[in-house]
Amino acid sequence: WYTFAAAAGAFAIIPLSGVIARTGWHNVFLLYALALPILLSAATVLNPSARELSRPESDTIAAPSAFSRAWLGIPFALVAVGLVSGAVENTTHIFLPFRLTELGETSPSRIAHAVLPIAIGGAASAFCYGYVRQKLSIASTFLVAFLWGGISLLWLGQAASYEMIIVAGISLGLAVGLLAPNANAFAAAQAGPAGPARSIGFARGAFFAGAPVAQLLLEPIASSGGASAAIIALGIFSLLIAVWPLTRLRMSGRTGVLASVASLTPGRTRSRHSELGGL
Repeated sequence: WYTFAAAAGAFAIIPLSGVIARTGWHNVFLLYALALPILLSAATVLNPSARELSRPESDTIAAPSAFSRAWLGIPFALVAVGLVSGAVENTTHIFLPFRLTELGETSPSRIAHAVLPIAIGGAASAFCYGYVRQKLSIASTFLVAFLWGGISLLWLGQAASYEMIIVAGISLGLAVGLLAPNANAFAAAQAGPAGPARSIGFARGAFFAGAPVAQLLLEPIASSGGASAAIIALGIFSLLIAVWPLTRLRMSGRTGVLASVASLTPGRTRSRHSELGGL
């Protein structure tokens, strides 16, 4: 629901940003003022004594796996999952306006409307995440999201018309909309004695840092080959994440890496333990 609400918010804000941009690109930053009433509401409504999220006993894990163990207090593996997921989901928004400019689109409203389908697709898939998780493990959900997202990014990077970018954007949104809730579910399930809130905090922080980090790495590609080349490179990266870590490496309490999806055989009893054993 959290991811669905965020995507639905983008559905409302993105067209508004296009309208405001007509009055000057710098005026778009005034939209951040919308966070002020939310901040005041949070300070008034949230209970400051609720310092830790409670978790049903069925969700508890007997002992944190090696994947969730931290070095210097930082669970670097969880941070890596957040970074990769955030990079694939959010970096497209940085390069897509430049890709549209390459196609001759200069209208701020048309550029904003081209970003909107990603948010629509993301809201739809986030809304259906609970149903998806009834059918797939956390590992399989990551696999589908990265594989589908990579193909959509390749499609988006090579789209030669505004209409094709719209269609590719919907496909991309449907794929990457699964990443944020799945990363949260993974972080909560991997939580150690400190509880899920701390693990989710690390994963979410890394998730939002993914796009800036990816932009720095893709900037040389964009400078030499254009925004389309950067989007295609991001798609290749997403495919590599799908076909390498999620299919070749196996996570167990002993190895603590990412799981082999091939080990998820039909008919297997699925519990919190078994789902994590497949990631």
